[in-house]
Amino acid sequence: MIRHLLLAPLKGEVSLASAWWLYGLAVNAVGLLVVAAARAVTGATYLLPAIVALPVCIYWAVGVWQCAYNCKSRTLGTYIRACVAASFLAIVAFGVAALHGQ
Repeated sequence: MIRHLLLAPLKGEVSLASAWWLYGLAVNAVGLLVVAAARAVTGATYLLPAIVALPVCIYWAVGVWQCAYNCKSRTLGTYIRACVAASFLAIVAFGVAALHGQ
């Protein structure tokens, strides 16, 4: 049951709204808590939180990408995929900045 719930957006089996809002909010909330805990325990400000946050961001981005066309508007699906691609570039830029300690 839990495995199916976690894999459903990755397989494109939920609506775009669910992938964006329900999974996005839940996954990002958990990710923020994990990053905050990692920062509190280690005192790390760049690399460790980035390493912890990266899988969370990738999970959400892949889920939204897979479910982008599970809505009434094909144009909205295309727009969402463009936003996910831009977000992926931002994640990469954040990772590079974290590696350089900025």
